[in-house]
Amino acid sequence: MMTSEETRVLNHLRTQGMSTLDEIARACLPAGSREEAARVLWNLEWLGYVVRSGPDVVQITHRGKSAS
Repeated sequence: MMTSEETRVLNHLRTQGMSTLDEIARACLPAGSREEAARVLWNLEWLGYVVRSGPDVVQITHRGKSAS
């Protein structure tokens, strides 16, 4: 089961396709914490829903697009 933060990040990436860590923090997390965004993205990457395209750039995978 995904957290509400993970769901918000995936929904954001479904519309954007790719985004930076700072954009995700501002758009998806209430406090806009870069550290919290990094934690959420680490978990989504571990699940195979996102992949890092660069140090601070994240892209959604096909698995992430179909996740609920």
